[in-house]
Amino acid sequence: MTGQRATLMSMRRALATMAVGLLVAAGLPDASAQPSTLTPVVFVHGMGSSAADIGTAQFADLLAGIAEAHPAKDACQKDAQPGRPWDGSPCVFRYVEDAAETDGGPNDSQSAVEDNADKLAREIREVSRNAGGARVVLIGYSMGGAIIRTFLAKHRRAAERQVKAVVLIDAVASGSWGYAFATEVPRRFEGNLGDRLKELMRSMAASSAAVDFTRPATRDLSPRSELFREIAPMRLPRNISYYTFWGDIRVVIERGLLHYELPDFRLPSLGDLGLLGGDPDPTVLPELGGQRFSPAVDGDNVALDVPHRTRISLDGAVIRDLISACGQKPTDDAPDCAKLAAEHFSIPNTHTSVPTALARAMVDEPELGGEVSLLDAVMAAIGRHA
Repeated sequence: MTGQRATLMSMRRALATMAVGLLVAAGLPDASAQPSTLTPVVFVHGMGSSAADIGTAQFADLLAGIAEAHPAKDACQKDAQPGRPWDGSPCVFRYVEDAAETDGGPNDSQSAVEDNADKLAREIREVSRNAGGARVVLIGYSMGGAIIRTFLAKHRRAAERQVKAVVLIDAVASGSWGYAFATEVPRRFEGNLGDRLKELMRSMAASSAAVDFTRPATRDLSPRSELFREIAPMRLPRNISYYTFWGDIRVVIERGLLHYELPDFRLPSLGDLGLLGGDPDPTVLPELGGQRFSPAVDGDNVALDVPHRTRISLDGAVIRDLISACGQKPTDDAPDCAKLAAEHFSIPNTHTSVPTALARAMVDEPELGGEVSLLDAVMAAIGRHA
């Protein structure tokens, strides 16, 4: 009986070898040579950034960690990964008509959100196919979050088939108060005042974030824009897990009376000073926008809103110095306004600091490891769906 079993096994191996040979000869794919089915990760960066900088100048620790833990070799589009130290996931999305696609070109990434959502849908389909049909994990920062949200709403069926989880980091999930002010407030004032407000916002945007108010992104990212009004009532996939990491900064005024300390005067949450917290319900359209995003989910999927919090403490002396340095009539010996403001307000939780400070910003979420860095929490979220 033992000899018969050995003969049968030998025949099966021979038949299997012959079958593979016939498939290759016929030009059909060899299952043993199919790409890895590890979960690929697709990263969508924010406005004003260059796709070429992602993983080097910005989000270096995060993308290096993803490349090591979830490589998904050969999943990404080859022309979308130039010069990267990895040859697989994470795949870095490039914006439509992104001037940064040309070496040496200016950082642009301010094309229409919906156009980018359509392109993202095509790239996710290709990445999933390259990874043997695996569902992907999407990560979006800032405007990248708005692109992902639009993709989920306008390509829901595809997202249900091809996306496993969504991770949003300081995302413009329902608009930004800065764009609300830039696009809506000046329109409410006619004549010289409206013109001065517009010029003020253009000057501030040009100096801080290289924002061009003639580009479509400014219109799209305004809260209650035509885009957000269109997608807010749309159904979103329920078979996806959502992890929204949002900045929550509290300002505390420290007060004293003789040697007794009075209770802290706590102002309400200011979001991350660049984006407000907003409403977690995607169907709500806050007047000033926000970061939070918690669609309804089914089964074992989760929708977590996880704040990374910090506290700014200001006492009487600091406030006096700020007023003196930054007021209309600073004294000759007052500290430089920008230097003093940076000292007290430059913290890892602010929106523009997040891309390089994930390891210093802290969160506290039991499902993602408890009190850990934002970097570790994001990696934990991804790891739950690897």
